[in-house]
Parts: sequence; structure tokens; C-alpha cells
Amino acid sequence: GSERLTATWIPLGDCPSKMGGLAVLRGSHKFGVMPVSAHLGAGNRQARLPSEMAGLDWVSTDFRTGDVLVFGALTVHAARVNAHAERMRLSVDFRFQPEGDPLTPLCLEPHFKRFSWEEIYGGWSGVAPRYYWREKRFDLVDFDAAVHAIDETEFNKAYKQTNVYNRLRKKRFEKKLRARQEQA
Repeated sequence: GSERLTATWIPLGDCPSKMGGLAVLRGSHKFGVMPVSAHLGAGNRQARLPSEMAGLDWVSTDFRTGDVLVFGALTVHAARVNAHAERMRLSVDFRFQPEGDPLTPLCLEPHFKRFSWEEIYGGWSGVAPRYYWREKRFDLVDFDAAVHAIDETEFNKAYKQTNVYNRLRKKRFEKKLRARQEQA
């Protein structure tokens, strides 16, 4: 795809820091495309940061309804941990790139291919903006799986780390729940 892609992240409600909004690594866009390793979060990948980036700061804020975070494709970003015991953070992201830049065929499909475009457009009246991209100019390029290649050992390590994290998170939630029940 395009290194000139612009990403937007939009919370679908107030998202105080405790609920784990998005954070960006200040200045990371200056280091180019990062190699990746396995991660069981969104996208199943995480950037492997070189030692030269060790001094960079992660920055975030309390997000409010209507906020939009905009950043370039080379900006390292991550969802922060949601430490709220009872609320889930909901958000959407949209990505844009200049017309004419290369993209992979997968970019033209509904996310995760859960639905076809025909199913999505099934109840729409009128034509516009259905299939708007068919009138745009761009070059399709093959998806380079090597960029995202993760060996089985690395994936298994990430899987184990995620299981440990989820068990600890569950214990923390149960402890907070018991404390609330005892107070009631």
C-alpha cells in the first residue's frame, strides 16, 4: 500500500484515559516502515522498535465525543489498556490515501469479508456513493505477505503472553467486583 496513507481514530463516546484510548509514539514517523512481530490484538501485529526509538514518548489524552485523532501511516500507534472495570471503549478508524497510490485488492473489500458489498448495499436506495472507488485511479499491487510474516514460535509466544494478561485482567476485575459487593 501507500506510505502516504492517513489514518483517523474516532472514539464513539467519551474515552477518558482510564478506558484506554489510542496512543501514538511521538516522532516515530521519522523512522520509516518498522518490522513487525506477532501480537494478538487488533491487526495481529506489533511494530518491533529499534533501540534508536527508546527515547521517544508515548502520548495520548482523554478523548471526548467528537474528537478525531489523525496520523500518518508511518506513525507507531497502540491501544492503551482499558482499566475501567465496567465500560468498554468503542471506536472506529478510517484510512485515506491519495488517488493514484498503490493499494492491495483486500483494501477494496469489506473488513474481514464478513459481508459482501452486495449485502451491505442491499437496502440502499439510489446509486451514489456505492462502489465509488470504481471511478478512481489507483494501481493494484499484490499483498506482500513477507512484510507480515510471523513464525510459529513467535506467534505461540504472543499467544501465551496474551493468555497470562487475560487471566490477570480477569482476576483484577473479580477483585474489584467483590470489593463493590462487600461495600453494598
